Amino acid sequence: MLGVSSSARRHVISRAYLREIGQHLLLVLGGATFLASLAAAVRASSTSQGAPLWISLSLLPLLIANVLPYLIPIALMTAVVICYGRMAADGEATALRVAGVSPWRLLFPALIAGATVGILSYPLSSQLIPRAYEQMRVLSNRLKVAALENTNPGSSGLHFRGLDMSWSRVAADGSFLDVVLTHQDSRNHRAFAFDALDTELNPNDPGKGRLRLRADRATMALGEGQMEFTFWGMRTISEGVDGQSAWSLRNTGPAILRFDLDGILGEYGMPDKGDLYTSSEMRHRLSNPGEVISPVLEHAFRYTLMRRVVIALAAIPMAMLGALLGWRMRKSGLLGAFLGTFALLLFLYYPLFLLSDSLSLRPQINPELAALVPLIGLFIACVFGSRWLRRC
Repeated sequence: MLGVSSSARRHVISRAYLREIGQHLLLVLGGATFLASLAAAVRASSTSQGAPLWISLSLLPLLIANVLPYLIPIALMTAVVICYGRMAADGEATALRVAGVSPWRLLFPALIAGATVGILSYPLSSQLIPRAYEQMRVLSNRLKVAALENTNPGSSGLHFRGLDMSWSRVAADGSFLDVVLTHQDSRNHRAFAFDALDTELNPNDPGKGRLRLRADRATMALGEGQMEFTFWGMRTISEGVDGQSAWSLRNTGPAILRFDLDGILGEYGMPDKGDLYTSSEMRHRLSNPGEVISPVLEHAFRYTLMRRVVIALAAIPMAMLGALLGWRMRKSGLLGAFLGTFALLLFLYYPLFLLSDSLSLRPQINPELAALVPLIGLFIACVFGSRWLRRC
């Protein structure tokens, strides 16, 4: 590079290494995402039996989005290790240091790559992933209803939110033969109402509890927010929560059992967990003086908000550790890069976040401080790694 200043040469070198890291990052992330999409397709097809095709296709990107927070650190670390391992193996690092380029200057592309990944991943964890959780919950409920609407002809039972029904075989007209049905109401909601067509029975009399019945034949129909069973030759008993028999009967004519699907699904609304809310929603709830939230939920919100920032910032020290690891491994090749990356993630990165999650469960510990534990641990690891760099 005759006629080019040393500063310009350094910028050219930095851009070249940054481009190489970016190429490896896209390659590794694309390959890992492809493998994750295959696993997601298998899971979507297995959990959406009987559902329309659009539900299975809608589940696929949501399942992939759920694993992206785990794939991005792997891809970043692997890309940096491969780049700096090749640099060391080809002697480029030695040649550049002889030319007057400091080792810290050689780390600059890795730090820029880590900062870029952190900036891009923060909206993913703070906005997109919580939205994906919400859509997953909606589709999961829709899947359960679709499975009821399209019962597998080869199956011999169905299970839905405390309702369990089994049968010996399915008749040609679609009715179920030799049926056993049980249902356990929750303590806060009564999901079924009984109406025996040929008996004198008040459907509001039965107490909440466990319903058990057998029938010679049964049919099932789904309406607007209701699931209705019609039984012939029914024998049944319902037990209250204290063990008393609320009602029992035998009849040979038809009897109808209706389940409130909307009520059952409504019991499983959004739980109060920080991961299920976007960062803007949590900030709004924390700053809104008109909304009263429990101390436990406030603690969880504060921890989750800081944890998402820490996950983004952690990409910078992870990129630095990847560069140091690549220099140390030198000619280990692609397999060595993957093994070194997984070892660093398995024994340092993920344990630090698990420790942080454990500390966040203790109300006496400041949630922001608990969330900062992984960043502090990674910073300490970088300090120890830089001791080797000073000897280069």
